[in-house]
Amino acid sequence: MRIEVQRTALLRMIVAVIVMLGAVFLHAQNAASGSLEGTVTDSTGAVVPGVEVVVTNQATGVSQTVSSSGNGFYSAASLPGGDYQLTATKEGFRKDTIRDVHLDPGARRGIDIKLAGLAVDVQRDHARLPVKADTRRRLPSKSSPAQ
Repeated sequence: MRIEVQRTALLRMIVAVIVMLGAVFLHAQNAASGSLEGTVTDSTGAVVPGVEVVVTNQATGVSQTVSSSGNGFYSAASLPGGDYQLTATKEGFRKDTIRDVHLDPGARRGIDIKLAGLAVDVQRDHARLPVKADTRRRLPSKSSPAQ
């Protein structure tokens, strides 16, 4: 009976050591990856949901695509350290690109994106504008008598 208790205790100790080593290994892997995150706003400061943000490692060309949430927040996680390019696009807005964003291994960096103005083409065809009739009334001149 005593041998069985010792085996059980030894087995529990081995399992505990394996679990702790696994946790240390997972933490070490997670510490090597970082994230880029921020809020997307327009030129007035209002948040912009549904913006596609492409985060590209400039050295490897590997990219990750995320979308901004309803409150304009985006987050690209599990990124190795390096220099990144962020490209934000949404229909109705100009594309915005931010280059040379440095991310240290294991760091979390906030990069807010401001979409500059609406990409709206305004075209006016002056030949088709309606011509209004001259509806001005003539005012009496100072020299003419009042009627």
